[in-house]
Amino acid sequence: MTGNGYQVTASGFSAFSPTSAYLSGGAAGVQPNVYPAKFSFSTTSASCSDFAIYPMGTAGAAGAPNIIAYNNLYSGDCTTGAVPSVSWAYNTGGTVTTSPTFSADGSQVAFMQVSSTTASLVLLKWAATGGSIAAPTSPTVLASASAYRSCTAPCYYELSLGANDTLSAPFYDYLRDALYVGDDSGNPHQFLGVFNGSPAENTSRI
Repeated sequence: MTGNGYQVTASGFSAFSPTSAYLSGGAAGVQPNVYPAKFSFSTTSASCSDFAIYPMGTAGAAGAPNIIAYNNLYSGDCTTGAVPSVSWAYNTGGTVTTSPTFSADGSQVAFMQVSSTTASLVLLKWAATGGSIAAPTSPTVLASASAYRSCTAPCYYELSLGANDTLSAPFYDYLRDALYVGDDSGNPHQFLGVFNGSPAENTSRI
């Protein structure tokens, strides 16, 4: 058993007839060590403005988001509707199965997405509302780092690893505005100017 998946054949269960390789059914699944990105950073109190972002584990499509945010997380004083409620649901095209990470102010999020066998780092500026699980929004994709820095949310920019990434989630260094991630060949990648500068991969030796 690994997270949402299983590693034995269905024939080993006399009364179990699964429809997919995931216990939840369907084709979607995230890695066993995945976690949501939750804002704010307070560990002592809850805020009505707190929200959490989850990868969906399935390729983005017109009727399927690949990353989603929930707000209205707490019952009681913060309840203004369903608990939790979908804040936004986006389709950026690829499959997201590892943990996302926030900028310090929560206005941007970075995550890895895979299209075919090539992974990309996605930097996303999100808007307060947009899309639903059944009808996700497709944010504007930007062709350059400078265009991303000045774009109006929701919008995103992709930086390809040139390799696949199955298990490595992005690790963000808040002090240096740098981000690190590994690919399936065991190579580390460093990106600089991620949330505050001109995002690009550092191709020099780390």
